[in-house]
Amino acid sequence: MKDFNVYYKWYLVIPSIILLLLLTVYPILDALYTSMHQYDAMIAEKPFIWFDNYKDLIFEDERYQNALYVTLLFEVITISIQMVLGLFLAFLFSGDFKFKKIITSIYLVPMMVSPVVVGFTARIAFTNDFGFVPQIINIVLQEEIFIPWLSNGFWAKVVIILADTWQWTPFVFLIIFSGIMSLPIEPIESARVDGANSWQIALYIVLPQLRYILLVTFLIRALDLLKLFDVILLTTRAGPGIQTETISVYIYNLAFKFWSMGNATAASFILLIIITIFTSTLIKFITGYENK
Repeated sequence: MKDFNVYYKWYLVIPSIILLLLLTVYPILDALYTSMHQYDAMIAEKPFIWFDNYKDLIFEDERYQNALYVTLLFEVITISIQMVLGLFLAFLFSGDFKFKKIITSIYLVPMMVSPVVVGFTARIAFTNDFGFVPQIINIVLQEEIFIPWLSNGFWAKVVIILADTWQWTPFVFLIIFSGIMSLPIEPIESARVDGANSWQIALYIVLPQLRYILLVTFLIRALDLLKLFDVILLTTRAGPGIQTETISVYIYNLAFKFWSMGNATAASFILLIIITIFTSTLIKFITGYENK
């Protein structure tokens, strides 16, 4: 009985530890084991090939390299647009005007919509035969203009960027706006007394205080864009060809279209390494900047 009283807390924790191992550690180890085999559904044998899957993906698989390029392109362009728009709208909505609460509530609706709905709606909206976007452009320009939105690589990327920007700029706006509302008002009032205009206050007082919020927002959106999948699959189907195929879509194709589980798990681990390096670097930058 004495031994039970000493170790009873461990008896209570052991089931949770076992469950955690089954749900996390075992799948990771199994995936790592699979990534080191030529694990193809069309081949009966599954030979152990060490890190050949990783080497083939990085140095020989042009489609994987293209997926990395497309993902990086979406990361840079989409995040830049969303950060600029979100910051501008946050400054705009920080002032007082009529129907501010109603307009803010309406503007936050897109980020609550399912990505599946966004992707399907974007495909319909940019279809030249019946989409409302081409019709609006024709009405505004007073002439019929044909833009191959979904059949041209450049325009297909534009559609994906516009769809993601429409959905997630409100999220960026909400975080930055909350940050602005939490800032102390005294430095701003002092600057106004000294004759500073709105641009000077925003540039020299508000923005420096928002640096951590901006970096965290950037990190969240960057990680979220790395797994951009639903919108692409439903809007452009990664086409035309592979022009809009991101890394997450390519991993899906490797696993469930080509049935190459070895390459798919290897690609997933490479993506995990990229995310880990990127996240740790940004966190070190934030903490290092704070300690200066």
